[in-house]
Amino acid sequence: MNGWKGRILAALCVLSCLALPAFGGTGSAEGLGQAAQLSTALRAVVPPGQSDRQLWGILTGEGNLQVRVGAGLVLADRLYPQGDLARWSEVQGWWLPEQIPLSLAAADAALVTAVLAAQLPDPAGAWLSFRLLDSFFASPDAWVFLGRCPPAAVSDLEDSLSSRGIRSDRGWPPFGVAMGTLPLGRPLFGDISIDQAMAQNLSFLDGMGRPTGGAGFYAWDRLTGRIYKVREKLRD
Repeated sequence: MNGWKGRILAALCVLSCLALPAFGGTGSAEGLGQAAQLSTALRAVVPPGQSDRQLWGILTGEGNLQVRVGAGLVLADRLYPQGDLARWSEVQGWWLPEQIPLSLAAADAALVTAVLAAQLPDPAGAWLSFRLLDSFFASPDAWVFLGRCPPAAVSDLEDSLSSRGIRSDRGWPPFGVAMGTLPLGRPLFGDISIDQAMAQNLSFLDGMGRPTGGAGFYAWDRLTGRIYKVREKLRD
């Protein structure tokens, strides 16, 4: 068998051979080492020639679980500066013509991939999931905007990992009430006035699609996932 399908088969064989002993304590070097091997194998199953937008579609769509996780890992390599999830605040811009914020698509590359990795039959998937979460929440902005009120699947994942003795040395973000669903990236839905956005207590994105603490040019409804362009000029 030739081509990328042959590489998928070979990589899946590698996955089946990876084994991890009973979960150790916080930051297990062995567990993280297995996660590194697993992430390398998963990247190899992604069909070649995919654009960033296509990789996000694979990650957030349906299909083979290993391919989806691999697509998320490759996407993170591309979207984050030097592939460093802690540099989430530096990701900016939009996928056109849908106007999907790259910052939210990059968050999906960390969070959706982490949720899916924990579902892999290989026990190293839980450590890969931990590594993604721990690296992403090392970003202060990720901690503030997505850690305190995370999507429900992320809150459930943290509970699941903690119950297996897999925790961050610095502690997880102080999760509050879960809010919204994955994926976070969505096409622009429509427009809204600044007064409506504030009355509905929506979050905001700046002109480059990044979450901001104040009012912005775009409004983001965390509960529904919808993103709106703010019609009126921002107040001083």
